[in-house]
Amino acid sequence: MPTLGYKADFRRSDMRDVDAPVKISYPSYSRYKQVILIPKDLVSQTKFQMPPIADTVAGVEYRRNVTNAAGVVTIETTRRALKPEISFAEAVAAQDRLRELDKADIWIRLSNSAPIATAEVKELIGHDPKNSGDYFQAAVKLLKKDETAQALGALNKAIEIAPRDANPRSTRAHIRMSEGDTAGAQSDAEAALKLDPSNVAMRRLLAELLRKSGNLEGAYAQAEAISKLDSTTAQMNRGEILLSLGRTEEALAAFDRALVYEKDPMIHVRRAQALSASDKNGRRRELDAGLKLNPTDAPTLVGLSQIASQLGDHNQALALLDQAFLKSPDDVHIRHARAIEMLLAGKEAPADMEFDALSAKDLTASELNELCWSKALANVALDRALEECDRSLAKDESPATHDSKGTVLLRQSRFDDAIEEFDTAMRDGEFAAPLYGRSIAYARKGDQTKSDADAAKATKLTPGIERIYAYYGLVR
Repeated sequence: MPTLGYKADFRRSDMRDVDAPVKISYPSYSRYKQVILIPKDLVSQTKFQMPPIADTVAGVEYRRNVTNAAGVVTIETTRRALKPEISFAEAVAAQDRLRELDKADIWIRLSNSAPIATAEVKELIGHDPKNSGDYFQAAVKLLKKDETAQALGALNKAIEIAPRDANPRSTRAHIRMSEGDTAGAQSDAEAALKLDPSNVAMRRLLAELLRKSGNLEGAYAQAEAISKLDSTTAQMNRGEILLSLGRTEEALAAFDRALVYEKDPMIHVRRAQALSASDKNGRRRELDAGLKLNPTDAPTLVGLSQIASQLGDHNQALALLDQAFLKSPDDVHIRHARAIEMLLAGKEAPADMEFDALSAKDLTASELNELCWSKALANVALDRALEECDRSLAKDESPATHDSKGTVLLRQSRFDDAIEEFDTAMRDGEFAAPLYGRSIAYARKGDQTKSDADAAKATKLTPGIERIYAYYGLVR
């Protein structure tokens, strides 16, 4: 369905008469009508109505009307030119509104779950399903097989049978979050918390959703709700929420409290991540304290290696990743991080061999984006990174990958190209990473006003973003 506006750009250069009027295709009229039939079993879930749009911009009348009658969604869009030309000043004044109209897409999201048959559940769990727990068990097995749609179908059935069981709701909330269904994730998280107010994972998920929506007070309330829970997990999650809100001192206090309950080396990783990039001594103390606790699990070894790398100790980072690799030799991200540290430690030949081996794999769009982004942060193998971002975009036109590509171009000092990628990443809405990346690009072009504006927006969305980017030398 065509959108109303377009990516208007009325800038002129090298013209004799830069103030000449702008011609409009007149007379002209277009009308588009699209009818979408919602599946009968989902009609009750799609009772939305949308306000009409009627706007005259740059000499053209734009109208859109959307109706939903018992599952029959009708979208009608018209454009009508009202005059043959407008002044250049009027065109420039209309540019932002035309771009807003271009972004005013309509999305109808239906359930991304798939119904699951009794026979399928029986095959998974070994007997006919008799209760909610059987369907939940089937969902867990399906998730391990990466069959998300079927898992959601099993969870839906589990919730239907036992609506007061928090476990399937919590699991569905996490899946919906990962699938981009933020409204569904929030609904499930809130429902799960009504059933179990001490559900720390749901507090953390809800805090993240609220923070991203700009409700910082609501996110902080989730941290406060678990402040009295005396466990390592509760205080670790509380610290993470506080850190994401820029409340560094409170986060450090929460991490300290977590250490009282358990000497977990990952807590020292979190403490190091709370300190500024300039506090090298403090971050080194946290790294050393974590190492003294003899970490053995792969996630902790990777976390400590990141701190070591950010401190410039690439040999130590590589040694930690070697241990993690022995525990998870098939983990693409561990192998890639290890190859990066090989390169930074001066071991170019084995690093290139590992990069080649990873490149030859049939990787998903998400995995390719992760490789691109990691190289961009480390500022290594940027040509490879650019190729990986392009391969990822060929599979999935993702805003996150455009942000990664913009960061690679920023590292290559291709500032205009980087800004274009960051703009593309935010085609459907602004978010912190491309805003901050673009602020750096503008700063390096000498446009401090635009840089400050982007940085302010990014910091409002993610209060700690300046600290995080500084770890990698990405500063304004």
